[in-house]
Amino acid sequence: MICDDLNDDVLALVGKVVFMAPTRPLVAQQIEACFNIMGIPQRDTQEMTGTMNPVVRQDAWRNKRVFFLTPQVMVNDLSRGAFHPSVIKCLVIDEAHKALGNHAYCQVVRELFKYTQEFRVLALSATPGSDLKAVQQVLSNLLVSRVELRSEESADIVPYTHARLVDKYVVKLGERLSSLRDKYLQIMEVVVRRLTSLGVLFCRNPQTMAKYAILRARDEFRQNPPQNIRRNQFGTIEGDFAFCTSLYHGYELLLLHGQRSFYNFLQGIVNGEKSYPRARAELMRSHVFVDIMEELRSQFEVFPDSKAPEDGGVSRIGDPAAPAAPPAARFYSHPKIEKLEEIVLQHFRETQSESTRVMIFSQYRDSVDEIALTLAHHAPLVRVMSFVGQSSAGRTTKGVTQKEQMKVVREFRSGGYNTLVATCVGEEGLDIGDVDLIVCYDAHKSPIRCATRFAAPRPRLFFTACAVYHVSVAAFFYHSSSALISRVSRIGFR
Repeated sequence: MICDDLNDDVLALVGKVVFMAPTRPLVAQQIEACFNIMGIPQRDTQEMTGTMNPVVRQDAWRNKRVFFLTPQVMVNDLSRGAFHPSVIKCLVIDEAHKALGNHAYCQVVRELFKYTQEFRVLALSATPGSDLKAVQQVLSNLLVSRVELRSEESADIVPYTHARLVDKYVVKLGERLSSLRDKYLQIMEVVVRRLTSLGVLFCRNPQTMAKYAILRARDEFRQNPPQNIRRNQFGTIEGDFAFCTSLYHGYELLLLHGQRSFYNFLQGIVNGEKSYPRARAELMRSHVFVDIMEELRSQFEVFPDSKAPEDGGVSRIGDPAAPAAPPAARFYSHPKIEKLEEIVLQHFRETQSESTRVMIFSQYRDSVDEIALTLAHHAPLVRVMSFVGQSSAGRTTKGVTQKEQMKVVREFRSGGYNTLVATCVGEEGLDIGDVDLIVCYDAHKSPIRCATRFAAPRPRLFFTACAVYHVSVAAFFYHSSSALISRVSRIGFR
């Protein structure tokens, strides 16, 4: 469809075509696809980046016909008057579901519409929204008047789809994590009790409480505070709400990601990185909190290789020369990691193929590091690489550049690595390549995130997707997301 638009409608006119994608790796992917599939002459094209001299970009706008760029570059050039908006005849927008609020996609379309209505918008997204309202916001912001919906069951898609087997593995917490959970709940109960006694929080059991309920209660307090509470108490109550939300985040980390992520979070509180002085002082006075910290600290001193690498970023932890720890010294901070290790090893031993690939998703970098370190013990059978985003988290976890991300993808596709452990950056439309096994270490509550995890890699003729989760919280997330994905796929458009 894009090729027909370019050849028949646009390039025959005196106008320009713009391909936009939210990141430079996706821009590079668009360029490759256009050159290899559509046959657009390279002499007519130009990749635009923010590092290019504005004068050079302005010259390119005068002399080239097809442009590949991020929306922010387009916004900047529109604001500088580098070209007249009326020369744009076709706007191709990848990852269109990002067009919400004041996103750069929305700014580009609004600016073009001020000067001309004679341009076509072609917006593409595998996950347009979790419900009809969210989809309609994207359509309105991008001025889309016609929608074409395709699913795995569509007649023109079926010939290109592949068989998929989805397995769910439910893992129990185990005695050690259950003990830590019970101790941590005692700390949470203190803060919850203070809020419930004032009548601003109504769930008294922290074990059955949800983060959404805490945030909703806080918003209700801000809008309609109880009359029996003096105004000079408001600051203390706001602090307790923030404290409670932070503690609940730690609770989720413990249940869903294990001791290491939990310990790193608590360390951030102790160091003052993830808390304010009052919360830190209260925790340090709690003998239960001190006991938890001592227990975790002694655990990671016994197994120092379980700690996160301090250099962060992309490290070659999957190098075949990586030392293997003796089996007796192996430590798993969550039973899910042991199950994941079993699944991955079983896959490689059964396939016995150099071309097979595995991709593992986890929400947090701590888990990504721990999974990668665990699988690195099985080199050269498993050649593993972590794949994270650009932003840095804290003092020790550094992000990676888009250039490094593209290098990782190339090496994964060429066989330098056969296992990729990724955060959400692996979900963002990159052409990862052929994958035989996808493992979701956590079941994300967002249906969009769940759908993109299965859609991000390019499956072979048959592939397996596994979800590994703890029996209570993550199981609820998994089934909720699955139900939402099913509902959205049934949305009809006219």
